[in-house]
Amino acid sequence: MKVNAKCISNGIGYGKLVYRYNDAIPFSKASMSLEESMTLFDSISNKIESNIKDNMDYEFLNAHALIIKDPVLRKKIEDCIKEESCSLIYAFSKVMDEFIDKIKAVDNQYLKERYLDLLDIKRQFIREIDDREYEEIKEASILVIDELLPSDVLNLNENIKGIIAHQGGYTAHSSILCRAMHIPYVILEEIKDCDYALINKDEVYLNPTEEEMRVIHYHDEEIDYTGCDLYANLSSMYNLDKIASSNFKGIGLYRSEFLFMSHGRFLNLDEQTKIYKKILERMYPKTVIMRIFDFGDDKHIPGYQFEKGINSYFKHMDFFKTQIKAMDQANPGNLKIMFPYIKTNEEFLTLKKIVLEETKTNFPIGIMLETKEAIENINDFKDASFFSLGTNDLLKELFDVSRSVIDIEEYIEPLKEKLIPVVEFAKENKKPLCVCGEMASINKAVKDFKEIGIEKFSIN
Repeated sequence: MKVNAKCISNGIGYGKLVYRYNDAIPFSKASMSLEESMTLFDSISNKIESNIKDNMDYEFLNAHALIIKDPVLRKKIEDCIKEESCSLIYAFSKVMDEFIDKIKAVDNQYLKERYLDLLDIKRQFIREIDDREYEEIKEASILVIDELLPSDVLNLNENIKGIIAHQGGYTAHSSILCRAMHIPYVILEEIKDCDYALINKDEVYLNPTEEEMRVIHYHDEEIDYTGCDLYANLSSMYNLDKIASSNFKGIGLYRSEFLFMSHGRFLNLDEQTKIYKKILERMYPKTVIMRIFDFGDDKHIPGYQFEKGINSYFKHMDFFKTQIKAMDQANPGNLKIMFPYIKTNEEFLTLKKIVLEETKTNFPIGIMLETKEAIENINDFKDASFFSLGTNDLLKELFDVSRSVIDIEEYIEPLKEKLIPVVEFAKENKKPLCVCGEMASINKAVKDFKEIGIEKFSIN
């Protein structure tokens, strides 16, 4: 039987259905001392942190590393084991569930979605204690799961040939991973009375017949970047050599905040200068656009409070000045910098003035367009050297679209209409305009953006 599904990651895969649903851990008595339990906790935490650092090119995993090493988490687990004489796996599950419930109760859609980070850490930890769930898969299989998380993707058994989830979103981090790793992945709300499945793009054949197996032909959809300048996004040093040795025009977005998140602290002037210099010199003479640190929401470093926007820079002015000085000292001549989450031209000019006072070399200074205010008042920004469109945040700002939304293609046309004045302003004032985010890798979005005159794209 053929059913239609929502394709999240193109591909074809066939196998026996394997179900993974249960995140609940029943109570179990302690089988080791408190000291032994906490030693095991530390060992598993260190292993998870190490696994995360091996995948640092996926920038959102930095938040997971901070969660698993949080001393508050450790203390609560220790107290739970003391009070209830329970096992480590139960204590960890209970404490994480309490955190998850609190976050899901918050009256803020963005923060509500962060419960997935906690659920992901919970699954990773449980998998380290009881790793049987994937070891038992001995034949080609299709994973069926309620909601897919990044660690599920990174820990897939080699025999998993595709994934069916009951809920999920196109811009969710697990979806980004599946596309990067070429894993067929679809959203299908319900599966009944089925042992085998064949995924073919947006079609799922349940218990496929021999005839259905024979007639399947898969053709991946190529994105037509003809006539465009293609740049790469950089989140860590892991992908630097790959990008530098490719045909990219340069780095369209360097997410500098993840440098600090991966270290768990702000780096000093010399440390930052050394890293920025390596990036800039490796890419020279190609352009490198470095985004000034963009903390807030789920991006943070221990011991500091951040909010998105200009106030973060004034509350942490020493860090702001240190970063721009380091970029300036590292600059061989191909540096551009940009400020995130700018709302008004006054905000931009205030930050630009500080940069000019603190630096010696001359480099272009631009804006990442990701707020409703900036889009609606684009004509005010004549002092910006260039613009980058952060489409993921723009969807939320303009249409209140979260990462859990499956079909973001329906927002491409309305976003396109909103961007026409931006494109016209950029062309009229000779300001380079580049699209960043997931929409730079969606065929329909690229096609529509090209129609209104956008010719630069920066992709993961």
